[in-house]
Amino acid sequence: MKDRINLVVLLVVLLLASPLAARAQETGAGGDKTDGATLGAGGIKDADVPSADRPHQQPVRKVKSIRGVETYWGNEDLKDVVKGFYLNTRAGYMGFAVGDLKKETKGGFAFGGGFGYDVIDQYLALEIDAIGTACQSSVLLPDRQIKEGSVVKGDFTALRVPLAVHIRYFTTKRLELYVAPLAGLWYNAQAIKKTTEDTNEVKAAHQLDGFAGGRLGIEYYTGLRHFSLGLDVEFDYIFSAKALAVAVGPMMKYTF
Repeated sequence: MKDRINLVVLLVVLLLASPLAARAQETGAGGDKTDGATLGAGGIKDADVPSADRPHQQPVRKVKSIRGVETYWGNEDLKDVVKGFYLNTRAGYMGFAVGDLKKETKGGFAFGGGFGYDVIDQYLALEIDAIGTACQSSVLLPDRQIKEGSVVKGDFTALRVPLAVHIRYFTTKRLELYVAPLAGLWYNAQAIKKTTEDTNEVKAAHQLDGFAGGRLGIEYYTGLRHFSLGLDVEFDYIFSAKALAVAVGPMMKYTF
């Protein structure tokens, strides 16, 4: 009978000791478990220990960030604004402020393009353009004769070829203001000096002319890197015609 009682007591002790032994294995020798982080022998969380000091983990290797885009040639460092050789196109309106041409035409649609090069990226560029302007005139009489004193023979398309020196001022990385002194050639196949007063005949033509002037403009370099958009106003004085031309219009440019 006594042996049976001792056996029952032994079984009860074993049942009570099993959960304690399992908990001791979870916490480890001399450690405790708090808020999901394991405490070491000194009461320090493993999360607070640098990764290099943890023998059971691989150290984290930092990777240097690479700026640019991976292309066929590798990781290329790209500029936000591209400068160098460029092509552009312009479209707008050109009219005449003073001179005989102002009396004989209201001006017309101007369209053309050019190319240039940024000599000093943020400050200086050279550009040459070819821009045509189609103008209606009011010099023809019902009998197809030219009005007395006219300087053109009818409707005309004038071509101007300016060489411009763009002096730039950057207000931000993408926005710039510029002033551009320029000079060049003016060609109008319908131009004449003037008709004679008595016979209404054309007197000595001067179809090829020269001019000088300047531009004031603003240009914005888009996020497409190679493209920029602008708007400028141009003033040109035509020498032999003694006329002041004023042109205004938007511009789009692509830089290689």
